Amino acid sequence: MSPMFFEIAYVLILLIGILVVLKSHQLTKPYKYLWVILVLLFNLLGIIAFLIWKQYLNKTSNSGSHGNV
Repeated sequence: MSPMFFEIAYVLILLIGILVVLKSHQLTKPYKYLWVILVLLFNLLGIIAFLIWKQYLNKTSNSGSHGNV
C-alpha cells in the first residue's frame, strides 16, 4: 500500500474522532476544546511523520538506481 493511503486514512480517523468528541454530551465545553486541540496536535505530528517517511522512501528508492543502465 502506498503512503498516501495511510495519510488519507489518518485524516479520516481524525475527522471521525473530532466529530464523536464534539457530539458527546458527557464532556463539558472546556474539555471538548482541550480534547480537540490535543487530537489535532497528535494528528499533526502523525502527518509530519508520514511526510518524513515519504521523503525517506523517495531517497532510498532513488539511491539504488544509479548503477542500473
